[in-house]
Amino acid sequence: AMIDGLKRYLPEECDFTEPLGGFFIWLELPEDVVAQEILDNYGDVTFIESSTLFPVSHRRNCMRLNFSYETPENITEAIRRLAKVIEERLELYRAFIDAGAIKVPEE
Repeated sequence: AMIDGLKRYLPEECDFTEPLGGFFIWLELPEDVVAQEILDNYGDVTFIESSTLFPVSHRRNCMRLNFSYETPENITEAIRRLAKVIEERLELYRAFIDAGAIKVPEE
């Protein structure tokens, strides 16, 4: 349910793992988007933000999502809500890119 929800709702600038087992999915936002800000400003869906998991590099743009407890319906709804908040943050991110305030690395 979570993989399907991420594929359906997540903005294209984001990436995520498709695990073969376990309880977690790793979600990566664009580098300048801070996961903690999403967590602080959106209380309906919780996740582990990445800076606590990367004490040396302090990566701040990732989330660890747990899919082991909730029903498929609740997971799908949570991903829809989370994706909406991420999309709102990315609208601001895109505006900064368009204004030249953020440089995006060439692929």
